[in-house]
Amino acid sequence: MHNRFNTGVVVESMVIDKALKDVLKIGHPAEGWFIGYRVTDDATWSDVKAGKFTGFSIGGTGTRTVID
Repeated sequence: MHNRFNTGVVVESMVIDKALKDVLKIGHPAEGWFIGYRVTDDATWSDVKAGKFTGFSIGGTGTRTVID
């Protein structure tokens, strides 16, 4: 599942912890990093709808910046 690239974009990304759940009155017990991803590649989307994938991985790169 790691051989396809540029198949979509992250459209939402947020960390939900207890403090945010309290403010937003979210009763669900889950906490963590939640991401919304839009699949823009038609072949990949067809495979998703057909149930061909058993998981999801967003691979990526980043640049570390030192903050004083």
